[in-house]
Amino acid sequence: MFRLPLAEVAVSSDGVELAFLPTDYVCFEYVAIEVSDWRWSFHFRVVARDGTAINFCEAFEFGSGSEAGARPDVGVRADSDVVVRLRRLLFLAIGLSYYKTAAPERIHLAGSWDSGEVSFLEQLVRGGLAEFAFTNDLPAALTPRLTVDATHPVAPAQAIGLSPEVALTPVGGGKDSCVTIDAVARLRIEQVLFSVNDYQPIRDVAEVAGLPLVSARRVLDPTVLKLNSQGAYNGHIPVTAINSLAALIEATRLGAGMVLMSVERSASEANLSWRGLEVNHQWSKSADFESLLRDMVASIASDLQYFSVLRQYSEYRIAERFAELRAFHPVFASCGKAYLKDDRRVRWCGVCPKCRFVALILAPFLPPPDLHSIFGRDMLTGEIAPFLRLAGLGGHKPLDCIGEVAETRFAISQIANSPSWQESKFARRLRDAVPESQMPTTSQINEILSPSDPVGIPPGFASILDR
Repeated sequence: MFRLPLAEVAVSSDGVELAFLPTDYVCFEYVAIEVSDWRWSFHFRVVARDGTAINFCEAFEFGSGSEAGARPDVGVRADSDVVVRLRRLLFLAIGLSYYKTAAPERIHLAGSWDSGEVSFLEQLVRGGLAEFAFTNDLPAALTPRLTVDATHPVAPAQAIGLSPEVALTPVGGGKDSCVTIDAVARLRIEQVLFSVNDYQPIRDVAEVAGLPLVSARRVLDPTVLKLNSQGAYNGHIPVTAINSLAALIEATRLGAGMVLMSVERSASEANLSWRGLEVNHQWSKSADFESLLRDMVASIASDLQYFSVLRQYSEYRIAERFAELRAFHPVFASCGKAYLKDDRRVRWCGVCPKCRFVALILAPFLPPPDLHSIFGRDMLTGEIAPFLRLAGLGGHKPLDCIGEVAETRFAISQIANSPSWQESKFARRLRDAVPESQMPTTSQINEILSPSDPVGIPPGFASILDR
């Protein structure tokens, strides 16, 4: 197990911590990757105008978790060309956690890089940090000047002997990955579950599914937390980009030819528009990012596939299927508090946009007692304003992983019309608060209920929820 260096922070001569001023820093550097088999250290630094620097080191370790020995000795080595190239992309994605502390005007890549890698970083910054730039009012953070020590040609893709009959399915513990697990199980494909870090809700989902779970361990440099308390910029980064790349690397280690994401069509909808740019909290779950990463993977490993099983479907349709998967109802979790505390008793805070949205999207398919059993409380009660925000009324859609505005409004109408919710005054008040002119049209309802075109999805996985 790695031991990270102690946090480096600015201190005065008498040992008092000093304020961190992001504007003092002019360059963020990707320094080096230290490799010890499947244990890696990623090194970065942010450099001030006077030449002083703060160093960061993040650790990643693959092959840990409850099923570390799953499919042993059938994948590639950690020093294989494919793993090296995927590791470099992971390096680029991880760096944004540290770049954001100061968001300086320049990013420098030490060593030699190809044009595809540089372009990948440019797009990762512009799309993946849009929310960060919006919340900190830092438009320049999205267009840093990128410099490199040297460049080299893009290498051709390789076939590395991965099995097309083995799938690695990343699991976050939420309803979407449960639906993917169930749907893929019906295809009789060997399935191994994967997570970055090991949390109780994820372990519980794996136990219900009866499938092996492999975890990679990510350890953030504690320097970041110190700098946040001293005045560093903070905000959202494209975490799914990091987790997706980690899953692709784990797939090569296990010899799995597919990484099956559980991302719905709704993830492509922006939360708001700012300075002519769409800000999407779920950008690294969007179809645009999936296409970007899929193209990068295809240019590296010709027998490794990356796609979302649920990309064709709305959150509404996924919720409909999940409502049938009752074995997962007591264990799944989508609220971040379950992961902050890693407490079996903590699944839902009950007040964040994600908790409210999950309750709202499940309610058309579950009676009040069943919904209450999941959340441990009556979710559809109290003020209606937070629920209207989910529907894009009274402000922009909250910056969280929630569904499309149209499908949220449709769910509101369906709850009010459901016999199970006829006694709910809240359901009627909520429906009455949405103007009829704002309800989805017939065309929009058809889109919500029907799968879209299976772009990037292999034929064997297309329309998987309609079988």
